Amino acid sequence: MLPVIGLYLLFGAGLLLINRRGHGRASTVAGGLIVTWVTVGALVGGAELALRCCYAASDTPMQWTRAGENWIARYMAFNSLGYRDREWTAEDLAGKTVIFAVGDSFTEGWGIEDPALRFPDRLQARLGSGYAVVNLGKGGSSTLHQTQAVMDYPYAKPDIIIWQYLLNDIDVAAISNGLVWESPIPLERPALIEESHLANFIYWRLFRQGMFLSPQGISQWAWLYSAYDDSFIWSIHAQEIDRMVDYADSVARA
Repeated sequence: MLPVIGLYLLFGAGLLLINRRGHGRASTVAGGLIVTWVTVGALVGGAELALRCCYAASDTPMQWTRAGENWIARYMAFNSLGYRDREWTAEDLAGKTVIFAVGDSFTEGWGIEDPALRFPDRLQARLGSGYAVVNLGKGGSSTLHQTQAVMDYPYAKPDIIIWQYLLNDIDVAAISNGLVWESPIPLERPALIEESHLANFIYWRLFRQGMFLSPQGISQWAWLYSAYDDSFIWSIHAQEIDRMVDYADSVARA
């Protein structure tokens, strides 16, 4: 971004020099261009400042946008385990009916500014102090990760597990068996797109319309359906699901 600013300032300095030392038509043209130069600089600079300091949005494509980063910094607070939840301790959970809410960004509450409006928090408010609803939601997680999160939780075992499932939870099984979603999102983007909030805003507004279509024109939903239609991939994913169910059964019997 700095090279672009430098070139812009250098161009302005050149116009000022021509305006001061030029004669006749050259000086007049330079004077008019200086007005345009100042106007464009004020508009672009103002837009950049507003998007950088004030604008925060959780819409797609979320974490890849500077606006998404602003939203995360403003509204997402995580506990020491990396979950968007209060800081629980073993003492807090002792003697209570412990409910694990586990899932992806829907459980984590992506797009919800006030965590109290998420379904685990609404449930906690209705159940009262005899219950502890622990939020183990993590955006982008799948069945494999969610089961591990439940099993690894250090402060208590669950009495109840509320498991939020989404169709893309099969993606780990699919990718591990060679069915890879070819994302159209470029892994490397121009530095200006990453550094400038204005350029980043324009880029993603233009790009996101096709981000759920592969370069071959296959939609992400069609890719997911093909994973469920593949008996071998489904058998792998069914084992992942069974692992969560088996864990819940083992805790219930304990």
